[in-house]
Amino acid sequence: MLKVRKTFKQILTHMKKTLLTLVAAIGFASLSQAVVINPVSANGTGSYNNSIGLISDGVIPSEGTAWTASTNVYWTGTAVKLTVDLGALYTVTDILVSVDNNDNYAITYSADNINWLSLTTILSGHGETGWGMDTMSSDSTHPEYVAGIDFSSVNAQYLAIQATGGDNYYSVGEFQIHGYRDTQGVPDSGSTALLTLVGIASLVGLRKRLNK
Repeated sequence: MLKVRKTFKQILTHMKKTLLTLVAAIGFASLSQAVVINPVSANGTGSYNNSIGLISDGVIPSEGTAWTASTNVYWTGTAVKLTVDLGALYTVTDILVSVDNNDNYAITYSADNINWLSLTTILSGHGETGWGMDTMSSDSTHPEYVAGIDFSSVNAQYLAIQATGGDNYYSVGEFQIHGYRDTQGVPDSGSTALLTLVGIASLVGLRKRLNK
């Protein structure tokens, strides 16, 4: 009987270590998998110039490029809204945008294309260029990082950018989304931690019963 108890204790110890390893692996994997997400489609409301596909073609205009350049989607007025569809629900961690430097833009997100929430706001004072297109990133490790547009990660399938004010001449050269896929059936780090604690508690209870 003593030998059986010893074997059970070894099994329990191994299971505990395995659970803790899984927590670390799942929790940290999600942080390391953030990549540029290629939208499945893009569309715009209102009247604008050039192809909507330019905002997600991976081409970032050089800073100082004219707002009406062939690399950009440009327009006048604040009625235009440019939207990208990621094709599935993603955890969005960062964005990179190229916009006309002296304008304000609102960036919103949605999981269902019905209910929209504010993600961040780009202000005319955020950029560094004195004229033309300006590149900005919410990624603190990026050379074009702008703290004023940083945000906490969100779950979204749709993201949109819309001018809210400025000189009435607006332009977007790139609207780049960074993040990782939310996989159904795989718990997030918070759920994983909770499940692990429950599992460890069960193992401890079993060990106490074996020691009686």
